[in-house]
This record gives sequence, C-alpha cells and structure tokens, in this order.
Amino acid sequence: FQYEFSVKEDVSPYSEIGQIDLPGSGYRITITESSYSGYFSIDPKTGIIRTEARLDYETYPEVLLNVKIDALRSTKAINAQVLIHLDDVNDNAPEFPSRVAIASVPEDLPPRKVIYMCKATDADSGPDGRITYNLKQNSNGLFHVDQQSGAVWLTNGGLDYEAYKANYLVIEGEDHGRPKLKATMKLNENV
Repeated sequence: FQYEFSVKEDVSPYSEIGQIDLPGSGYRITITESSYSGYFSIDPKTGIIRTEARLDYETYPEVLLNVKIDALRSTKAINAQVLIHLDDVNDNAPEFPSRVAIASVPEDLPPRKVIYMCKATDADSGPDGRITYNLKQNSNGLFHVDQQSGAVWLTNGGLDYEAYKANYLVIEGEDHGRPKLKATMKLNENV
C-alpha cells in the first residue's frame, strides 16, 4: 500500500494533514522508518497523520514514512509507505551578504561602468526565490541598478569630487513571491 499527501510548509505544528484509511477498527499503526524523523506522527489507533515540528521545503521537499499496520486480533501485519510532499511557500526574504558596503570610484569614471555588484540570495525556490533590485535612495540621481543582475553603475552624469566626496545609495532586493518579501542594503560610494 502507498498513501500520498501534500502539505504547505508553513502549516502549524500538530496540524492534521491526512489519515490512513483502515477497514474498521482493531489496528495499530506505527512508523518503522522515516526519511526525516521528527516531522510527522501517526495516531496508532486512528491513522491520523500530524505535523510534529515546523516544516521546511528547502531542507526536505518530501518525506517518506514506512509504516506497519498490525491487526490486533491476528498476527497479520501490512507494511505501507506514506509519501508526504511539502508545498513551498514564500517564507524566506532575500538576504544581502552585508547590510553596508563601500565602493571607491575614481572621479573620471566613464558612464555605464559597473561600480558594484550587489547580490542577494533567497532560500526559496521558483519565483519565490527570484530577486529584482531597485534603488530606493539614489544620491543626486547619479546611479542606476540593473533590476535583474544587481549591477550598479554611473548614469550619464559624472562624479565631481569637489561637489560630492561621497554618495549614499539604498538598494532593495525584492522576491517575486506572494507576499513579496524584501531586504535592503546601503552602498556608500566614495569619490
């Protein structure tokens, strides 16, 4: 026998996710082996499967339980497998390697030259883990960030050490999940 269930990774611990159907009463069900122990339990009399801990799709997208179903009035036992699929949810925000970075840029740097590559990571998969970059604070409008790559470059205006010795940018990384999660970093650009 094989049973299959799906559950969202953000379900609360001790939530019921399914039940092993039995023909009547008089059975005892035990988990004999699990691909990841501690995630699930089975009520030995009813066959109800519950979560026992916070689930994490990124760690274990599927959990396989080997169970033994004993008939209490005989010596018969049935071995079965329960395959539980975890459904990914957007539970991880993007993360930058550091909250503040410094870039030193020569005053005569030509436009469209990359001065810094910001690269956030997101532990989620699919669209939930894809990141788009935006400038939330653009000192003097001199800079641009590529939304896909995170490359920061000088726009058409030039740098003038006498006018501004430093520029301050705030870069946001936002994922494509529902809800959208985001993180920011500061880039201090010294001329």
